[in-house]
Amino acid sequence: MTVPLDYGDPGGRTITVAISRLKATDTRHRIGSLLVNPGGPGGPGLGIGLTVRPVMKETGARYDMIGMDPRFTGRSTPLDCGLSSGPGLLSAGPDRAGFERQVARARDVADRCRATNADVLPHVTTRNTARDIDVVRGVLGERRISYLGYSYGTYLGTAYTQMFPTRYDRVVLDSALDPDRYSPRLMKGTEVENEKAYDDWADWTAARDSTYRLGRTREQVRATLDGVIAAASREPLTVGTAPDVFHLDESQVPALLFTGMADDTDPARASLAEQVSLLAQASPGPPHLPAAGLHQPPALGVHPRRFRHRQRPDRDPVR
Repeated sequence: MTVPLDYGDPGGRTITVAISRLKATDTRHRIGSLLVNPGGPGGPGLGIGLTVRPVMKETGARYDMIGMDPRFTGRSTPLDCGLSSGPGLLSAGPDRAGFERQVARARDVADRCRATNADVLPHVTTRNTARDIDVVRGVLGERRISYLGYSYGTYLGTAYTQMFPTRYDRVVLDSALDPDRYSPRLMKGTEVENEKAYDDWADWTAARDSTYRLGRTREQVRATLDGVIAAASREPLTVGTAPDVFHLDESQVPALLFTGMADDTDPARASLAEQVSLLAQASPGPPHLPAAGLHQPPALGVHPRRFRHRQRPDRDPVR
């Protein structure tokens, strides 16, 4: 669909937003349209209906499942800042020098985007995405639209319900963020919970040492990971064979662990254990290990059933 870049100038420049519809199968009891946002911020959601409908069982069959790639993500109008790779989710590293490198990197990304898209950046906001959702509602011919949002999607859903209080039906906010705390310091105060998730995953992995070879106890597994991070700090770990080669340094390994430990289901834990096993075996030098199963932390958003991925927010307040 076509929407204004600037809703304050609806007759001006336009962009496209990609949407999808998986029609209700229980047409006799159809309720309406349900738009789903996977989080991110900025996570593409075009195919999310295929994942969410089976989870919702008989309720999902009563909705048209609507996916959307938020403006400037996925198949929507792109925003190209001339970067060699996506921004991704990165750790600040183990020391002050690593922190300063990430500050410089973030500043470089911002400067490049400002140099190439200064006129567009002011319109990449949560509230404009909420306005796009309301256009979706209108395009579908719905008087009210239902909404399901995960993680950042709960913030977006909050914005939509405040901005369009008469145009929503049923709303579910899963893993809801406190709008008053939504800032670059959002994760402050969650250290205890994250350490508990780390211990739980280490216990799970230790019980399967014959498979993953990361240690037979929680302490041994954690020591293995400490060694992996230390090795990545000295020299990037090389995994894979050409053309699929990955180089992971001290800014990427902790981020991979952070996202992977956010899901306590067995498949997610196994996926992370497989990745860590590859990293534990990797050493600087020519690639020598298969890269199958190794996933770099996604730039924006992830599958809601696999991770509760929490990116640095876009600092767009709900007002």
